[in-house]
Amino acid sequence: MSLLPKASQHALKISSGGVRIIRTLVLLLRLHTLVTHLFASLNHPLLALGFLILVRLIMHVTGNTSLFSSLSTFGFLPNITSANGSQIQSQGIGTVQILPSLSVDSVLYVPGFPFNLLSNSRLIRSHDCIVTFTKSNVTLQDRSSGRTIGVGCESQGLYYLSLTSNTCSAIDSPLTIHAQLGHPGLSKHQKLVPSLSKLSDLHCESCQLGKHTRSHFADRVNKRASSPFSLVHSNVWGSSRTMSTLESKYFVTFIDDFSRCTWIFLMKNRSELFSIF
Repeated sequence: MSLLPKASQHALKISSGGVRIIRTLVLLLRLHTLVTHLFASLNHPLLALGFLILVRLIMHVTGNTSLFSSLSTFGFLPNITSANGSQIQSQGIGTVQILPSLSVDSVLYVPGFPFNLLSNSRLIRSHDCIVTFTKSNVTLQDRSSGRTIGVGCESQGLYYLSLTSNTCSAIDSPLTIHAQLGHPGLSKHQKLVPSLSKLSDLHCESCQLGKHTRSHFADRVNKRASSPFSLVHSNVWGSSRTMSTLESKYFVTFIDDFSRCTWIFLMKNRSELFSIF
């Protein structure tokens, strides 16, 4: 016997048109929630710097016609639900050249809209890129080449993609820029990055290790020991991933230079070396 109410035993049938209406209502509700959050930060100082990247937004939206490199006012133009629930008719759709390396299509023009919004999902699909969010910035990378096509900043929980390529360059440390440029010398580094022209010193561990020289080891040693045990070579090896039957992971070798006689001692720990020696 079923314990469910009788009414719940019947499946609810919804037509395909009803499903589309429900999906549209859900998307409009998400947009309404996001816009309400944005209006709460209307006076944010970074709003004038560029585009906000939103995860749940389904369309790119802006109210600034000067950003468009091309704009069409024909065809189907959807409505936008504002924070107070009213419907705003979009007046055009076009292309915005955000950066020299990043052009965004299908951007809706809504007159009077106070924000420039980018849809994260639409951006990924149209550019086949990887969008990486960290606690301080957002980075857009082309999947095929790995090239960075956009960099943005985080502030108060919102991510801003700047309209200029150097607006958020301060987030990179001098060492990071030095590595990205291929480890140039300090003087060339200052010329390549004018903002770091006053940098007096740059401690790069990779550069220091790369300039170290190693002593040359001769291929052959002409002088051999003249008597047994006058010269003994020793080497410690380990740890091994596979232990011996006696659970030893290390071994030490002693080689007499005169006779080439070799002794091998197995060890469970490196600390046993002194007792063997």
